[in-house]
Amino acid sequence: MTYAFEAVVILVLVGLLILARRARGRAADIDARLRRDISVGSHVMTTSGLYGSVVAINSDDTVILAIAPGVDFDTEAGHRFVRLSFSGQGADITAA
Repeated sequence: MTYAFEAVVILVLVGLLILARRARGRAADIDARLRRDISVGSHVMTTSGLYGSVVAINSDDTVILAIAPGVDFDTEAGHRFVRLSFSGQGADITAA
């Protein structure tokens, strides 16, 4: 009887690990796709709350943001951004 219970527990844990791996893979695919959507001129907000416009995307995997007139901020391209598209009366906010 105890072997059956242990087998069920192990099967449940293996199932949870498989589901977690699939979710992480899906999330990584979404992050990569949204990161590709950010281009020069995009208005973004970093996860730390810094607003700016993308000035350049460098080959060393960094992004330069213009956060104020004459003030550029260099950040890693792997950093999560929220892309802000200003169209019409409201802002279209997309996580990237």
